[in-house]
This record gives sequence, C-alpha cells and structure tokens, in this order.
Amino acid sequence: IFLTAFIASKGVKYLKKQLQNNIPHYRLLIEQLSTVIEFIIILLGLSMSILAVFGFQKEVMFAIGGSLAVAVGFGLKDVAASILSGFMILFERPYQVGDRIKFNDTYGDVVAIGLRSTQVRTLDDSIVTIPNNLFITESVSSGNAGELDMMVEFDVYISHQNDLKKVERLVRECLASSRY
Repeated sequence: IFLTAFIASKGVKYLKKQLQNNIPHYRLLIEQLSTVIEFIIILLGLSMSILAVFGFQKEVMFAIGGSLAVAVGFGLKDVAASILSGFMILFERPYQVGDRIKFNDTYGDVVAIGLRSTQVRTLDDSIVTIPNNLFITESVSSGNAGELDMMVEFDVYISHQNDLKKVERLVRECLASSRY
C-alpha cells in the first residue's frame, strides 16, 4: 500500500511538470496544489499501511487517533499562541496600523495586524510577516504610538567653515517649533 502511494506521489510530480510546461501561467498554483496532493497521498498511504499491518482493531484505532491528536496539538501550539497573542494585541494596542515600529532587526511601518501575524513594511519596501506570539514575549518599540507625527533623533555635523551664528539660529528655530 505504501509503495503504491509512493508511486502515485511520483506520478503527481510528473504530472505537475507536464502541466507547468503546458500551462505556465498557472505554474505557482499547480505547484501549491501538487504539494498538498502529494502530502495527502503519502499520509493516506502511511495510514493505510499501518492499519493493514495492525488491523482495524479498536485499540489500534484509539492509539493511532491519540498519537495523531498529540502530534497535531504539538504542531498547532505556536499557531494557537499567535492567535491568542493577536487578540491581546488587538485589545491592548501596543501599536497600530500606520505606526513605525522596531522589532528585533525589523524596522518599518505596520501595514496589517491579523490574529496570527503582523505585517511590517520595511524602509526598503519589503513586507515582513512576524508571528504575534513573538510580540508578546519580546520588546517592540513604537515610534509614534498611533499619532500622525513622531520625534526623530539624528546627528547634525557642521563644518568649521560654516557660519556658526546662522547654524545656532536655525537649530533654535527648529527647537522652538517642535512640540517635543
């Protein structure tokens, strides 16, 4: 049974290549579907092989079901943590869509907050998807906390040839007009 499933999986791979060559416009969709189909074929083949060896006894079915439940529970642990963290983020609002945040090595604008993850557009226009459970366990810095403006800190270098009185006047004007 498992050998048949393995051969069927190879057949799906062959069919995938043929379809991708004949219909290149749907190449990525074919790739995604074939991966799911191959996984299902191998999983069913493995399950049917185990059942063929041990039979359809009630104890065997409970053991297989319990093992699958434990495996799925461990596999979905991080997803469940991210979803619960997503609820916490939506209610506590440590940052909002439009805020500029720094999280670990990621610095950019929050473009979407979902239940499972937050998307941040970095300054080089890349979209970074961060699981929400990481925001709960690590620190995140919000530059503007929901406001449309924010304080920006930067260094100013002045040449010794510049008019220092004019530079001082400009700096004082900037300081006087800043609400910070």
